[in-house]
Amino acid sequence: MTKKRLLPVLILSLCCIIMANPDDAKQQVKETIQKAIDAMYNLGDIERIRKHYHPGYILQIMNRNYLSVIPLHNRIEKKRQDHQKGVYPTKDKISIKFISINVQGHAAIVYFDYFKGKQKTCADFMSLYRFKEGWRIVNQTSYHYPEIK
Repeated sequence: MTKKRLLPVLILSLCCIIMANPDDAKQQVKETIQKAIDAMYNLGDIERIRKHYHPGYILQIMNRNYLSVIPLHNRIEKKRQDHQKGVYPTKDKISIKFISINVQGHAAIVYFDYFKGKQKTCADFMSLYRFKEGWRIVNQTSYHYPEIK
């Protein structure tokens, strides 16, 4: 078979493999999110954060009708400061419960809740893309539940 005929066959084969395993993609996304949450909130591990969050990542939080947009470099600088204060590793681990994971090709949207102990603290919606190096988080939109006293 000539090179001209082989390339389309290879591309079609790869597409079929990717599309045939949506559960594998969901599992990969799930693992990426879990590792990213551990790196960001439980360990403050800057190298792991850089691995799972894309450099163009932003966190969006709305508070009192004001939208805050926080880029990755600001979050990394905060982790550096927290390390200097001795915050990590944290005593109260953050855990998450996945509500939904939707994957289409190289894009994913994930909705999950955060827990500190048994207390549900926050809902998150994360967008990911699959790059050559794997799934990476590009956007995070958060809702903080009112504190229960």
